[in-house]
Amino acid sequence: MTPQQFVDWRAYSLIEPFADVRSDVHAAMIVKALWDINRDTKKHPNPFKLEDFLPQFTAFSGGPTFKNTQTMEDRRRNLELWALALTPTPPPATQIG
Repeated sequence: MTPQQFVDWRAYSLIEPFADVRSDVHAAMIVKALWDINRDTKKHPNPFKLEDFLPQFTAFSGGPTFKNTQTMEDRRRNLELWALALTPTPPPATQIG
């Protein structure tokens, strides 16, 4: 996979999340339903929110925020270096004789 392909797939995953993100939402929906069914309506008169049961990994979901100091050029270069590091190298040629 080239760095450009990686960037393209990453962008696509932000538009159309892959299974892991969706499975977190599905699990949260099930847990929310169970908590709502069994909640003490005197202590919790209102139903719980779905967000109460979602994992919080990033600033978008209420998690820690990070200041990004990388430029797009830095990111592109880092992806190229990763791709280069992960590309298998051919075995060295042996000399006969």
